[in-house]
Amino acid sequence: MMIRITVFKKNKKQICGFQVEGHAEYGPYGQDIVCSAVTALVFNAINSIEALTTEPIEYEYNPEGGRIICRFLNAYQFDIGQEAKLLIESMLLGLSHIQNDYGEKYINIIDEEVELC
Repeated sequence: MMIRITVFKKNKKQICGFQVEGHAEYGPYGQDIVCSAVTALVFNAINSIEALTTEPIEYEYNPEGGRIICRFLNAYQFDIGQEAKLLIESMLLGLSHIQNDYGEKYINIIDEEVELC
């Protein structure tokens, strides 16, 4: 198993949401540093968007399936704000470094083109 991060994009560039699912299984449950790092980055981005921007979002979290889905509620009409975009790009930068350091066996990041957000 691995962590799969899917970034939903409209017009190949406009981020309108993301999904994180799975477990890295790099280490025992509760001691898996890859899962811990991913979780920290993802929740920090979500919490930062809620606390530091006016960007409306909704998210769902299922800890048993290791699944987090975050949607930008205005993305179907507008591009997300610069502050939210910077926070998401920062999250993705951190996640890509984890992927580079630990390998795609444990974490994989993909973009998915969507028509509607």
